[in-house]
Amino acid sequence: MLLFFSNSSLSVDPCDPMVQKGPRTLRSDKITVLINGYSESRIPLLQSIATKYSSTPFVSAVLVLWGNPSTPTQTLAQFSQNLTHSSSFGSATISLIRQKSSSLNNRFLPRTAIQTVAVLICDDDVEIDENSFSFAFRVWESNPSRLIGFFARSHSLDLSRKAWIYTVHPDRYSIVLTKFMIMRKDYLFSYSCGGGPLMDQLRSVVDRAQNCEDILMNFVVADESRAGPILVGAKWARDWGDKRNEVDEGGDRQRRLKGVVAEVGLSSRRREHRKRRGECINEFHRVLGRMPLRYSYALDLHIVYQLMVLFSISRSLSSSVRLQNPKFSIVQFSVASGDILNHLQENSGNVEKTLSTFKGPLDSKFVSGVLHRCYPSQSHTGLRFFIWAGLQSDYRHTPYMYNKACKLFSISQNPKLLFEVIEAYRAERCSVTVKTFKVVLNLYKQAKLADEALLVLRKMPEFGLRADTTMYNLVIRLFCVKGDMNTAETLMKEMGLIDLYPDMITYVEMAKGFCSVGRLDDAFRLFEVMKEHGCLPDKVLYSVLLHGICKFGNMEKALELLYEMEKEGGSCSPNVVTYTSIIQRFCEKGQTLEALEVLNRMEARNCSPNRVTASCLIERFCLEGRLNEAYKLIDKVVKGGGVSYEECYSSLVVSLKRNKRTEEAEKLFRKMLDGGLKPDGLACSIMIKELASGGRVVDGYELCDEIEKMGYLTSIDSDLYSLLLVGLCERNHSVEAVKLVKLMLMKRIKLKSPYIDSIVEILKKSRDEELVNHLTENLKSCIPKVIIDSSN
Repeated sequence: MLLFFSNSSLSVDPCDPMVQKGPRTLRSDKITVLINGYSESRIPLLQSIATKYSSTPFVSAVLVLWGNPSTPTQTLAQFSQNLTHSSSFGSATISLIRQKSSSLNNRFLPRTAIQTVAVLICDDDVEIDENSFSFAFRVWESNPSRLIGFFARSHSLDLSRKAWIYTVHPDRYSIVLTKFMIMRKDYLFSYSCGGGPLMDQLRSVVDRAQNCEDILMNFVVADESRAGPILVGAKWARDWGDKRNEVDEGGDRQRRLKGVVAEVGLSSRRREHRKRRGECINEFHRVLGRMPLRYSYALDLHIVYQLMVLFSISRSLSSSVRLQNPKFSIVQFSVASGDILNHLQENSGNVEKTLSTFKGPLDSKFVSGVLHRCYPSQSHTGLRFFIWAGLQSDYRHTPYMYNKACKLFSISQNPKLLFEVIEAYRAERCSVTVKTFKVVLNLYKQAKLADEALLVLRKMPEFGLRADTTMYNLVIRLFCVKGDMNTAETLMKEMGLIDLYPDMITYVEMAKGFCSVGRLDDAFRLFEVMKEHGCLPDKVLYSVLLHGICKFGNMEKALELLYEMEKEGGSCSPNVVTYTSIIQRFCEKGQTLEALEVLNRMEARNCSPNRVTASCLIERFCLEGRLNEAYKLIDKVVKGGGVSYEECYSSLVVSLKRNKRTEEAEKLFRKMLDGGLKPDGLACSIMIKELASGGRVVDGYELCDEIEKMGYLTSIDSDLYSLLLVGLCERNHSVEAVKLVKLMLMKRIKLKSPYIDSIVEILKKSRDEELVNHLTENLKSCIPKVIIDSSN
């Protein structure tokens, strides 16, 4: 190793284009490390970090940039001598450079000593393991226009203050820190030499604050690349300056270590660190006149780390065949969803007025993208966008989207959020319609908040609006589900006072509610109320009452109601659901004979039993140990045409397994395969899982293989593939494991997260290269969703 110590700043002007080498003359296979140093108490740690980087194979040079002008020359000379003694194992050169000033801008000077395209900017208090460093470098090779880092933060707009803040989000980020930041060398030139007077102003902000140089670099790169940074996972990282950043084993566990260095560097000497960095963001935005920072969205980085481990295993194998470096692609959300949030942030006035200028197409994916970008610091903006989207003529929220919005913004835990949105409408004099309130009510419906929904209903007159029948039905249903039938009944009576009349939906919901709390007499009285309003009961209402009787009443009453339905005929005729509910209840009570009588009764009325009907009877026969009668029942119901042998035998396999008659279940399952009958996904999953978890993993694999060859694996539980793979790897059945991974790749079945750790640990010992190859390909298929979701 060669070591250079320079007591001067720069012998040439780094901003002179004539001294800058073009990208083609720079090495692309290695990286230059720039370590910023300031505190003399950290010299031993800095020495250790610099030595470690110099011994890393893909590091070309290490530049230690000393930014404390008051440090005695003798101290630095001793530091230089110590580096010489401790760095004999490294191949990269180390240069100790004393800078003229403590300006943090100096760490981004495009020095002529940098002979590589890639540059790592790092601090003197952060240690990263070599595998994680290597992995980050490979991610950068596939994304050279982006910043790559292990430590992320975010900007966000505080609407109450109408100011930018510096913060941390659980699932998104827009800034990576210079604790560890990989970038292209030409970004150093853009930062230090480009931009004219505008960049001079921005760099002066850094000098005045003695902070925020990393934020400004994120501004520069985002402005040029129009893309957010990339956060990668680390196996092990120690941050001596801030133990909150420490990670171990894949980046998903934080460690709090005693004895960390108490003194911090130049950027963190003053109090209210986060507040000052927020002030920097606001000043950068003011000077630049725009907000270039872009959000990126991180998911499960632990799988990424395990993929990195597999590549490490691959490199250590003796075979001449080697895995190629992975090409990590970054999934981009639509540009529009990112742009609309930036637009809302930059125009922090009336949200709806800003949204009215949006001309792009709306769909669930787009709406979901905006909601994720608003979570969690901009919940009000996200909810107002969601409500606005629900009012558009070319788009309609699905129940899934209502559920997603409720979960994302924790409406159940924070019901006041929607009231605050309504109050904002009033304060800003926004145009509010009945449909606006319907969207809000549907959110409360999804959150199962009856009292809050009623308060919203009561607020409508304050906006000069009146609820309609569908809105009353929604609130009534919520109180019925809650079990508060007194309030639900009051609301139904209230409808008549405002010239609204209950419809069939109202009565059905009320009947369900009365039955759920055991008020069967009140449920029956609804029949008379309905007839008075000219609304005749149908089979749906009869079925609701019948279900309530089966749950709380005696079965004689249920049979009487069934007879009444049969007698009424027409739209009140019982269907397969009606008969099945009675059969199920008889089976639950152990009255198998009565259940069979109802089965005969339905067949006599040309109503064929379905699989649910057959399954509950099969389950009862299994419980009683009457297998012969179960087989006779199957023959009987299959003749009715409403259910097949495959469905019935699959149900019998499941019932036998549930009743701990595993051997008989396996025999029947084998008999089905031999007879060309296709077991359903549940039966297949149960049998394979039984074999795999019972110590017969090879038998489980062979059964899986047999079912696959017959084309019966279409609906099998995908978790079973991972379970089988772990079992095969643990028992060193490499041939079978390779075949199973190939099958998973062919079917695009990804390894499940809970099993990845076990599989990687096993592979560390097995060293089976072919298996590593195929598993790596499987994990690579997860990467687009695992590393990042990034948007503009």
